Amino acid sequence: MLAGVFEADTPVGSFSVPYYKLGFVHDGTGILTNVDGYTRTYHGLDLAVRKRMSRNFLLNGSLTLQQQKAHYDGEKALGLVPIIGFPGSSFAFDPTNLAFLDDQSYAPEGRFGVRLYSEWYLKISGYYQLPWDLGIGAFFRYQQGYPYILTAGIRDPSLEGFYGTRTHLFLVEPFGSRRHENKLTLDLRVEKRFAMEKYGALTAIVDIFNITNENAVISRQSRINTESFNQITEVFSPRAVRFGLRFSY
Repeated sequence: MLAGVFEADTPVGSFSVPYYKLGFVHDGTGILTNVDGYTRTYHGLDLAVRKRMSRNFLLNGSLTLQQQKAHYDGEKALGLVPIIGFPGSSFAFDPTNLAFLDDQSYAPEGRFGVRLYSEWYLKISGYYQLPWDLGIGAFFRYQQGYPYILTAGIRDPSLEGFYGTRTHLFLVEPFGSRRHENKLTLDLRVEKRFAMEKYGALTAIVDIFNITNENAVISRQSRINTESFNQITEVFSPRAVRFGLRFSY
């Protein structure tokens, strides 16, 4: 049943969302049933170019454009929401989220609840063989930021017996309508090969990851009715240097 309207004014906007609750306290029993009316669609395009090693260098590049959406034909289709809907403890078959999930993007959950889905990303890599058995390589990536999925939480004891929680999380805007910063990174490799006659060769390697020290935000506190809302919880890994040796024979 309709329980009320959640309203909030935040630094990123104002929200007014009708939310639903059960009209009784659940006793903890469950019914195993099929999920009806839930489907997904995916459309993608990959463009790739490749220059094989010749004249001492090689080059690879790719551009991916993709779109994936979830479709919910009625409230029964929401049975999967606790697994694939959005981070946190949501309630299956709750119509609160239907308008914000139907025909919207979906994304698998990575670590710390980050939804790992970009609609486009560009990758370019290359390698150049210099004199004196020196080599230099680079990897460039430019990628759309991950979804920033805003939720709200209210106390709701009606389903505590089944879910073991009083917190009812629900979306406050369509899934995937907001994103974190785009990520642009450049990695560099320099290597030097030392021939060891009949014993093979030893290659010294220096890798520099994120050479520009990109610090794009990957995740923030997304529950709008918390004191820590919108605070940064993870940024892209800072510049790092790795030294290595490779023996071949």
